[in-house]
This record gives sequence, structure tokens and C-alpha cells, in this order.
Amino acid sequence: MAGYGINSRSQVNNPVYISRNSYYNPLGTSVVGAAAAQDLFFYRRVIENPRSTDNKNKTVHIDAALEGSVNLAGTAWDWSVGYNHSSVSGTTASSGNINLVNLAKALGPSYLGADGVVRCGTSATNTIAGCVPFDILGGPNAATPEALEYINHRGGGSDGSTVNSATADISGTVLNLPAGGLGFAAGLEHREVRGYDKPDSLEQLALTTN
Repeated sequence: MAGYGINSRSQVNNPVYISRNSYYNPLGTSVVGAAAAQDLFFYRRVIENPRSTDNKNKTVHIDAALEGSVNLAGTAWDWSVGYNHSSVSGTTASSGNINLVNLAKALGPSYLGADGVVRCGTSATNTIAGCVPFDILGGPNAATPEALEYINHRGGGSDGSTVNSATADISGTVLNLPAGGLGFAAGLEHREVRGYDKPDSLEQLALTTN
């Protein structure tokens, strides 16, 4: 599946902009000066990180039933009882969506070190450990494998549903009348349905593009 199209407000409650102090901001502090610098809104399809989802499911189904007849006061009554259980549980592993927490750091302040490597932070004494700057405006050829892995969200979750049902019924003749038997039938069914959907913690907090 193609890479996810994102912009600064893909998650309205967690917007991400290119910092005015980012080394890769063409209108940033290092280019136009602090007075004219500005944070930038962006739109980009991250085609370098194709999306993939791996689903694994387990299904269990059980049916059981009994039926018979019983003679009460000379009258035959037919009865039956049944039970049904169905459950489905699954896990999901995904890749290619964007981790907005790491994206905010990757588009945040960055600087060019003396060794020619761009790093997250404002200076050599204020470097963000583990962070990899992302040149999001530079196009696919500007994105390093390290930056793409840093902003990639490897998600996981689980989901499932369970249905339990039980039935019982009875039927027979209450009275024998000249015109024929007066029949009676009754039945009962109980059904219980449960389900769950548990995405990972970042997805629950709307901190990914998923």
C-alpha cells in the first residue's frame, strides 16, 4: 500500500510543523534570520515508507444439542436443548504509518555539526539523543533510511468477539378435542455477545497517522 499522505494537521489535536529552527526549513532561522523565521505547514506523501498490515486470526466454533421425548400423563412431549459458542480473536502488526511524537522531534530544532552531520537539537551541547532529523521537504531522495525508520510507527493491536447462546424448547398436546389435539409449544433463548478492540498506546492517544 502506498505511503501515508500527511500534513501538519493530520491529527488535529496533535499538529506538527517544521520548526523555524530546523536546519531543513527554507524559511528558518539559519536561512532568513530569527526575526523573519517561521514554522512551516507541510503536506507530504511519505512514499518511502509503504504501509503494510499483517493480521492473524483464530476462530473457535462449538455446537451441541440434545433432543428427545417424554411421556407425561399419557401425553408425549418433545423437547430439545442447544448450546452455541463462537469466538474470534486476532492480532494486527502494522508498519508505514507515522509516529507523530518522533516526527515532531525530527522536524524540530536541528543543526549542522562540525562533522557535517545534521542532528536534532540546537547545538552540540543540546542534542536530542536518539532523534534523527527528517528533511520532509527534500523529497524521497533526501530521506535517509535512519530518518524513515525513526518516524515509522510499528503498531500492534488485538481484537476479538465472543457469542454464547443457549436454547430450550418443548412442544406437545395439552388436550385431545373432537376436532383434534390442542397443541402447546414454548421456547427460550439466551444470547451473550462480547467484543473488544485494543489498538496500541500511541494509536489510542491519536499520536500516529493510523
